[in-house]
Amino acid sequence: MNLKAFFIEDLGDGLIISNEAAFGIELLKYKLNLKRNNITIPENNIHAKKFLINNGFKKHKSAQKMILGKSYSWKPDCVYSRASGYCG
Repeated sequence: MNLKAFFIEDLGDGLIISNEAAFGIELLKYKLNLKRNNITIPENNIHAKKFLINNGFKKHKSAQKMILGKSYSWKPDCVYSRASGYCG
């Protein structure tokens, strides 16, 4: 069995990572039910963006992803809630 998604509630704002949209959205719903409404997502995650907009959230501000050192490959569409600015 493969891990589809995870939520680390106590890491910063509550990190949610999922390689499948349905699981990411379910964990996002769970986080919101816990009254944890501080959510930051990459602009490229269209599934999370659509879900949040459809549920009354509005874009508050934007920030650029910063990298120190060599650029690396990442999957922004798998991030449904970042932990915090210092750790993704």
